Amino acid sequence: MMEEIRTLISEGRTVELTAKGYSMNPFIMHLRDIIILGPWKDEEIDKGTVVLAKTSKGDYVIHRIIKREGNMLTLMGDGNVGLTEIAEVKEIIARMYSVK
Repeated sequence: MMEEIRTLISEGRTVELTAKGYSMNPFIMHLRDIIILGPWKDEEIDKGTVVLAKTSKGDYVIHRIIKREGNMLTLMGDGNVGLTEIAEVKEIIARMYSVK
């Protein structure tokens, strides 16, 4: 499914996904919220931006960037105090546009 999402985003489309998991609580709620994802530009990829990315461990997450150093990102779910992931900018599939 992630490759299909990557393809749609690369075509300039947006994608809607139902939130699954609790890592972004309380701002994004499991099975309640719909996340709208879309294309991104490098200048939009900075601290505070929520992205869909493949981590260095190979997991796909929708988490907030808490630090950017060059092409390396530190990501953390809003509900995951102290638990972080690492991803490269090239592993970003989409950025979050909004939540409904």
